[in-house]
Amino acid sequence: MTEFFDFLFGQYKDYSPLFITLELLGVLFGTLSVIFSARNNIWLYPTGLISTCIYVYLLLQWNLYGDLIINAYYFYLSVYGWIFWC
Repeated sequence: MTEFFDFLFGQYKDYSPLFITLELLGVLFGTLSVIFSARNNIWLYPTGLISTCIYVYLLLQWNLYGDLIINAYYFYLSVYGWIFWC
C-alpha cells in the first residue's frame, strides 16, 4: 500500500509544508469558484481571486512565468467581472 501512496504523492517529498498547504487551498478555492460559476453566484469572484493569488505566488516561487502570466490575467478578469457584476 505504501508503494501506491509513494506513486501518488512522491513528488511532494521535497516540498515544504507551506507549499503543500497553499496548493491544497488553491485547489479548494478554484473548485469552489467553478461551482459558484455554474450556479451563477457572485461568490465565484472572491474565490477565484484567492485561488489565482495563491497560484501566482506559487508559480513565482517555482519560476514558471508562463503559467504565472495566465493566472495574473485570470486575476485581472475576476476583478473586472466582479466590478461589472455589481
